[in-house]
Amino acid sequence: HERIHRDTSSIGNLLMPIFFVQIGLNTDVSVLGDPGVIGVAAVLLVIAVIGKLVAAAGVIGIRADRLLIGLGMVPRGEVGLIFASIGLANGVLDNELYASLLIVMLATTLITPPALRWRLAGPKGAALTAETEDAGEPEPAGGWLDVRDDAVELTGRPGASLTVPVVLQAAALAGTARPGSTLLDWISANRSVPIGWDPVHTPRLVEIASGGKARALRFLEVSGVLERALPEVADFLERRRHDSSELDPSRILRFPTAERLAELLAEGDPAAARAAKATERIDLVRLAAMVHDVGGLDHEARAALASRLVSDQADATMITQLLDEAAMLASAAGDPDSFDRQRIQHLAHHLGSPERAHQAHLLALAEGEVADWRRDAAAELVGKVTDVLESESRGLADGALLERHKRYAKDLAVSNAVRDRIDAANDAYVLSHDPDELARHARLVEPLPARGTVRVAVTPLGELHHWQVDVAFRDDRQALARLTASLTDHGLDIVRADVTTWPDGGAIHSYVVHGSLRPSARELAEEFERRGRTPLTTVSLVDARIEFDNTALPWHSSCTLTCADEPGVLQTFAEILANCGVLIADARITSSGGVVTDRFSLTDRRGQKLDDATMARLDGAVHQTGRRKRRLAPA
Repeated sequence: HERIHRDTSSIGNLLMPIFFVQIGLNTDVSVLGDPGVIGVAAVLLVIAVIGKLVAAAGVIGIRADRLLIGLGMVPRGEVGLIFASIGLANGVLDNELYASLLIVMLATTLITPPALRWRLAGPKGAALTAETEDAGEPEPAGGWLDVRDDAVELTGRPGASLTVPVVLQAAALAGTARPGSTLLDWISANRSVPIGWDPVHTPRLVEIASGGKARALRFLEVSGVLERALPEVADFLERRRHDSSELDPSRILRFPTAERLAELLAEGDPAAARAAKATERIDLVRLAAMVHDVGGLDHEARAALASRLVSDQADATMITQLLDEAAMLASAAGDPDSFDRQRIQHLAHHLGSPERAHQAHLLALAEGEVADWRRDAAAELVGKVTDVLESESRGLADGALLERHKRYAKDLAVSNAVRDRIDAANDAYVLSHDPDELARHARLVEPLPARGTVRVAVTPLGELHHWQVDVAFRDDRQALARLTASLTDHGLDIVRADVTTWPDGGAIHSYVVHGSLRPSARELAEEFERRGRTPLTTVSLVDARIEFDNTALPWHSSCTLTCADEPGVLQTFAEILANCGVLIADARITSSGGVVTDRFSLTDRRGQKLDDATMARLDGAVHQTGRRKRRLAPA
């Protein structure tokens, strides 16, 4: 039977499209608009519909919606097409009557779906559902479901309130067996029952999503449970079905991140095993993986879905945070600057605990196929972050990383005013500097310099011909451009720049510069003050390319500027940033082969990450300077 069915199905799949093409070729389209043809079609359509509705009256002996059955019998077009084509071929029907029959068949096919939806949503359907809901039976000793003859069948009649748990259990079994008639009839009878999602069912849904069984997910979809209880998940599966970029139909009904996470844990992937061993809440990572797969959701929609999947609001918040933190780790692993001590301190403070770092790492491993070097980089980065967090937990029982830095810095302060300035500093700045640097900067700023006055301190560094230049002044939106221009004029190459400001307008710019001789603090201060009284001159950013990343850093937007290396590049870009209302928290400058690559940590003037509009303005301003350079080149 199976062999014959398979062979004939293959033949049918080949011949059925040819048959329908033949129907179209046999149709004289010109007669479809003839009034006589339309009149005959209207009469036949009324007869066809009324005949099926009357026939449904013969349903006796069972509780059923006869109108619904009659509507369901209306579309029988494929059989009618066969007889009509035979009649036309044998001369029994002419073109006009054949066209009338064709109109009836098309009309019955098109009107039935909306008619069924109307009936299912109507009061009779609701009344039928209510009757079914009241007819529940006690659960049998062996449970509601059993697999018999490769079919999942009901062993009793559950109440409608059990729709979600029974369907979830059936979906798990449907991965290897087909749904039986008793199960399908019961689901159909409860099709209009309003249902919600109880977080107690979430573990089974996660298990199904992680199992990679398309049949199970397809059953959940066609049963209507996802559409009524978790519409976000139903919409996700619908989008996957219509995704033209997915050419493998077996991958449409899949949760790839949830599946990959399950595979990593089952296969004993070394990095995943270390991360899993260090966390007790693997369940939150599994949930976050499933929420990640339900793409197309903004942050608020993800948070709403997480809140429905778990009963504890703290767990829902952690799920959405894990999604952000996994994206941050994945992005940071590809940035060499992320291994800088300051960046690691920032990540450690943001993640807060070693377990959180390992959870984010595990989710990042599951979110996509990555190159081996990037996996190794992510593992190394997480190792450094957890080292900081573990040493913090061992060394300080009474404070966090941020408070430790502030307390040590205030111990080195010489006055209450300096201590107050350390307390008022922003978190990112405090975590980026050692306590002795914090104290030195606070002493340099306090008391606040007068407008137009600059204080400078020069400190030798361990590396030959490298110096740290600290500059204190009242904040000026063009200060970075003026200060970098002064350093360039003194023959100093800027290797790195750190910037911070206080609410009262006090500012510290800390530069690491390269020069054969130690810079004079007095001469630099005089030059800085002179620059403050003269207009800026800028250079063009030739062959400039600017890229942004809003995920790699906890509090800042990461920005990379690449262009031809010329004196004044940093000054020009600093002026562009100032004109766009953007602040630099940190800058790292490298040059090789005539190309400069500057990496910046940026915020807007409110201290927030940059939005899309601001990034677009910066991109336009940078490329405008390059176009100006090219226009001037021929002269």
